[in-house]
Amino acid sequence: MEGAELKEGKERVMNALILPLCEKGMVRKRGCSAEAHEKTLANLQARLAYMADDKLAALAEVVERHAEAVSYTHLTLPTIYSV
Repeated sequence: MEGAELKEGKERVMNALILPLCEKGMVRKRGCSAEAHEKTLANLQARLAYMADDKLAALAEVVERHAEAVSYTHLTLPTIYSV
């Protein structure tokens, strides 16, 4: 995946996964710098750019279900390990 296709894929990840989770209260983990958080999200966008909208929406539901509740209004992403 290169060029325009990669850019479109990253936008799809942002719109179908990251923004919906942010709207539901996802915040960066305590102790994680803003720079590290942004880097993690950019990495996530690049790695998931191949996925279709419906699959990203399903993934957003799973992440929301398994997110750690920091408070009643904020969620943090579960730790994502790369293999």
